[in-house]
Amino acid sequence: MLPGRRRGWGFLIFVFLLLVGYTAIARRNTMPEVFAQALTLDQAEARSRDTGMPVLVFATADWCSPCAEFKRGALRHREVQQWIRENTIPVLVEMNDRNASPPEAERLKVWSLPTMLVLRDGKETARLDKVVPKDALLAWLAESTGALADWKHANPGQELPDLHTGTKRLPEAPGSIKVVPGAATPGGS
Repeated sequence: MLPGRRRGWGFLIFVFLLLVGYTAIARRNTMPEVFAQALTLDQAEARSRDTGMPVLVFATADWCSPCAEFKRGALRHREVQQWIRENTIPVLVEMNDRNASPPEAERLKVWSLPTMLVLRDGKETARLDKVVPKDALLAWLAESTGALADWKHANPGQELPDLHTGTKRLPEAPGSIKVVPGAATPGGS
């Protein structure tokens, strides 16, 4: 091979590797899909009034390294995105300008990043202002936005109904020990 051709191939390989590296880095810092097409706060609150679903606000910034960690970590998991999609109306509040906060951030009193808020009827009902792992985020979402949270919001101050009462019994497992009231226990007197 001629020396000029070797340099040409080397340059092409360098450009290819540079593009692959840039794509990998850019992909890691992109917004999770569930927030990529998020509504504005006003649109989400209107939809919330129509559907009864809570609004989930995610406040973030491109310059915020904990935000990037949250986007690459817990928010990227399929289960988290599915929960958000099925139980909330997601809203993204981007605070990329360090010198001026968007009106939504001022209204919602977002002072630290990342912050997630749950809104019902325009009022904050839950706030998470730190990076958490997937399981902790799913637990927070379930407590703040799931069916149980919806029931509690619709029935303020009421006790949860006892879901374990009734006449239906679970079948006993094969080989289980049957306990008969008044019978002597094994090993006892």
